[in-house]
Amino acid sequence: MKGKPLLVLILLSAFVPPSHSQTPAGTFTNPLVTSRDSADPWMVYHRGFYYFTATLDPGGGIWVWRSRTLAGLDSGVKVKVHTPDAKERARQIWAPELHLIGDRWYIYYTASDGVDENHRLYVLESRGRDPLGPYSFKARVYDPGHDGFFKSPDGREDWIVYHGKETGEYTYRGRTARAQRFRWRADGTPDFGRPVPRGVPLRAPSGERGPRVRLIWRRRLTFGRDGL
Repeated sequence: MKGKPLLVLILLSAFVPPSHSQTPAGTFTNPLVTSRDSADPWMVYHRGFYYFTATLDPGGGIWVWRSRTLAGLDSGVKVKVHTPDAKERARQIWAPELHLIGDRWYIYYTASDGVDENHRLYVLESRGRDPLGPYSFKARVYDPGHDGFFKSPDGREDWIVYHGKETGEYTYRGRTARAQRFRWRADGTPDFGRPVPRGVPLRAPSGERGPRVRLIWRRRLTFGRDGL
């Protein structure tokens, strides 16, 4: 029996969180965040990463999360970018939005002194070009509004990020961040479809880069009559 060459390759999938092992590659499931409530979500894609913020810490400050994939969002990098330093904006910190204007990032958000009627809109400004900060308080602003839309990494798809509940109970608790692609009708109006239930795999946004795979060892072996 003639020897037959066998090419042995060992591949290492780097930085794949164990918690996502049951999710097929290139997909994700809603809700995006299960570790905590995440109402009023906001998402942008910038230079290979998703940057996410939401009403995550309404009594303590503002956080920005970073992840290469939607599936990895809840286990990604989490940075607290703002701790309130004035009583009038230290409570009810809601609905932050992240915007790149020029060469600085700005976070718009609402806050109060704990009395809902005193809610006002404020803005933070980054000191550099990193969406994770650091940030400084910029000013109070007067143009309220909130929605959550983002483009896929390759710019070909439109996505909505929103919060949802799975109970009819009247409460702010239990709101979780979700994402879903939407399309456009012939008349130019958006077609958001129906919310996809919890746990259903959805195809990731087009152009999303998944976990990196690296070739770390390679050797050609030959099997003959007497083995190797």
